[in-house]
Parts: sequence; C-alpha cells; structure tokens
Amino acid sequence: MGDLLDAAGVRRWSRLAADALDRTRAEIDALNVFPVPDGDTGTNLHLTVLAASEAAERLPADADAASVWRALADGALIG
Repeated sequence: MGDLLDAAGVRRWSRLAADALDRTRAEIDALNVFPVPDGDTGTNLHLTVLAASEAAERLPADADAASVWRALADGALIG
C-alpha cells in the first residue's frame, strides 16, 4: 500500500474513514451484528478507526507512508 498512497494520502484516507464511520455509526449500531449483538458495533468500529487516525496524525509531518501505516495499525490495536 505504501507505494500507492503517500503519507499525506494515508492520513487523509484514515481521517475520511473515521469521519464516515462517525456519520454512520448509529445505523451500524442498529444492525445488532452477530456474534455479539450488543448494539454498539458501529460505535466500536468508529472509535477503533478514530484511534488509528489520531495515532497517524501524531506523527511528524515528514513521516513516510510506511510509518503512517504502522501508526494506524498500532493505534487501532491500542485504541
């Protein structure tokens, strides 16, 4: 993926994904997704992607794409 998107593109993509999930999380929550039908799947998904995006945004502006992808993975795991 690092060859297809530069670091700025990865950051933009992650923020757009987080924003889209924020707008649709209530709809996803309403799906009551199996195997844990607890009604907060959309919220959990949004918070995971938001944590990933925020981790990428904390990197220096000159970070390369591979570093941004790693930050996204780490942020999603920790978040």
